[in-house]
Amino acid sequence: MTRDLPERGAPITSIGLSSPVSAIAPLSPTGGEICNRSITCGTPDGSWDTVEEPPELRVTLPAAAHHLFLPGSNGEDSCWIACCAALLFAAPASAITVAGFGDSLTTRPSYLDFVSADTIVDLGSGGEVTADGVGRLETWLTANDADFVILLEGTNDFVATDYDQSATAANLASMMDLVLADGAIPILLGPPPIIATGEEVADGRSAALAPLLSSAAATRGVAFVDLYDLFSSAADTASLYESDGVHPNSLGDQLIATHVNAVITPEPTTSLLLGGGLACLAARGPRRRGRHPTRT
Repeated sequence: MTRDLPERGAPITSIGLSSPVSAIAPLSPTGGEICNRSITCGTPDGSWDTVEEPPELRVTLPAAAHHLFLPGSNGEDSCWIACCAALLFAAPASAITVAGFGDSLTTRPSYLDFVSADTIVDLGSGGEVTADGVGRLETWLTANDADFVILLEGTNDFVATDYDQSATAANLASMMDLVLADGAIPILLGPPPIIATGEEVADGRSAALAPLLSSAAATRGVAFVDLYDLFSSAADTASLYESDGVHPNSLGDQLIATHVNAVITPEPTTSLLLGGGLACLAARGPRRRGRHPTRT
C-alpha cells in the first residue's frame, strides 16, 4: 500500500511504532543502501513515510527532538532529519572509565571527585616526578583498560634542584604516546601555578612549561587544559588553593573537573544536530517520493 509523505516542513511528532517514540536512524557510512528494517515517520495530519535501515541503529528519540524539522525542506527531509536527531540525542552510551594519573594533585580528594564517569580510577602518587611516572603508567596500562586517561604531573619536577624542562616535557609527551598506543584517549593537564611563598622559581617553571605541553598535545591531537592560565586568570587565584599554595582546594578541583568533563562528555548543540541530519541526507543520496529505497 502506498502512503503519502509528510507535509512540507511539518514537525515530526512520532517516529516508529512503539512507545516511547523510537527510530532507526538513517545513517549509511558508505552512502550505499544497506537497508533491512523499516521505520515509520508520522506527522500531525496522519500521513506517513516508511523507510528502511539497519536494525542495530535502533535508538530512542527524547522529547527534546520531537519537533525537530528543517524549515523550507520537504516533509521527507524533515522526517529523515528527525531520525538523525534520534541517533545524535539518544544512541546508547557505553559505561565510561576514566583514570586520573599523576602526583598528589590527583590523589583523592582531588578533581577526580567531580569528574563525570561511570568508573573513576585514582592513580595519584604523592611526590612522584615525571621520570618515575612514565614507567608506572606503562606498567598500569599493560594490565588495565580505561576510556580516558588524565595526565597531571610536573609539580614535583619544578621544585627539584636538577630540574630539566626539556626532560619533563619529553616525559609527559611519552605518557601521551603510551596512552594513545594503548587505545585510550589522553587528556593532558598543564600543572597549575605554585603560589606558595618562596616558590617563585618553581612557579616560573610551571608557567614556562605550559606552551611546550600545549604544542606537544596539539601535535598528537590530544586535548590540553592549561591549568596555569586557568588558575592565574581567575578573579581570586588564592581562593582556589589549600593553605599550602600548591594543592587546589575543592573550588579549584571543581574548576579543573569542569574542563575535563567538557572533553569527556561534550554537550550537543543545535548546529551539531542539523549538521548530522544533513550529513545523513547527503549519505543516503536522492530518493524517490513514496518508494522504499531498495525496492524498484
